[in-house]
Amino acid sequence: MRRALILIALLFPSVALADPTPAAGWKLEVLPLGLKQPSGLAWSNGLIVTDLASGRVVRVEANGALTDLTQPLPVGIDVMGQPTGPYKVKVFGPPFLEHSIFVSQGWPDANAAPAPTDHAILSFANPQETPRIVSSDFWNPYDFEFMLRPIDSVDILVIDAGKNALLRLEGNAAKIVYEFPRLKREPSEMSELSPTEFANGAAPYEVDAVPTGLAISDNRAWVALFGGFPFTPKGGAVVSLALESEGAVPRTEVEDLNTPVDVEFTPAGELLILEMGVFDMASGFVPGTGKLSIVDLRTGKPELLVGALDQPTGLLARTDDEIYISALSGHVYRLKRAP
Repeated sequence: MRRALILIALLFPSVALADPTPAAGWKLEVLPLGLKQPSGLAWSNGLIVTDLASGRVVRVEANGALTDLTQPLPVGIDVMGQPTGPYKVKVFGPPFLEHSIFVSQGWPDANAAPAPTDHAILSFANPQETPRIVSSDFWNPYDFEFMLRPIDSVDILVIDAGKNALLRLEGNAAKIVYEFPRLKREPSEMSELSPTEFANGAAPYEVDAVPTGLAISDNRAWVALFGGFPFTPKGGAVVSLALESEGAVPRTEVEDLNTPVDVEFTPAGELLILEMGVFDMASGFVPGTGKLSIVDLRTGKPELLVGALDQPTGLLARTDDEIYISALSGHVYRLKRAP
């Protein structure tokens, strides 16, 4: 089901959850921002956050106040019943690009008339100007990154969680670099979700390889494959793809992940992976099962940094010792190495 996926924000009844738990040597604090569904994270003279509930893109000032960086962007509910709006935010400005703040804007609201800003990459420089449409040649642009070229130009790479592809912008047109093939699930994997449907003897089942997180390192695109519905236990992965080789195919870097939703490299080059959590066929994504891990790329083995997160969705490594996490439960966390 190609459209299943993207940004999952299922609404659960209120339940008592354990607080997220940082690993030894780290301290986790909640930033009291008052946003209902924080998603994208970036840094420019302070933390920048997008909110899928209000459409706001805000900077957190030193005194904790929120400054709007643009007019509220469209939000709503997509055809899958999930929240849509400003997913991710990045900062990349002059001299390479005219504007400095970029946002990926998701599926259109299923209950509203089409708008020019639907399924687009937008840019803006201040709250007074109307956001510029960099390109709307997408189905559902979830995450994106900038890549400097040797001739002092910049590529914009986008993962499209509707086309299930990695794309490169050429002007305002999006060219597919790689389309991720469907993932095969054996009946033994699926039986935990539905023992009656996927009993012994059932045929293998294919799901979409839905990309949700993107990072660039050493001329390779590192992509979190969230997977497609139904989300099997440990059915997600992180793969990397050489960007300079025509016809390159992805290399699996980390497997056995529960719906990885974002990836990021620390300044020191360590890979961070954010997992939304475990999926249950009866109730949806299980609250408190999300986690953040750091990976030793020599072994591919993840080490837990934060557990018991509820619907985490965004990740920012400001320094090696300071990491920010957003969660659709309404939280923004700051993870700092303990002194």
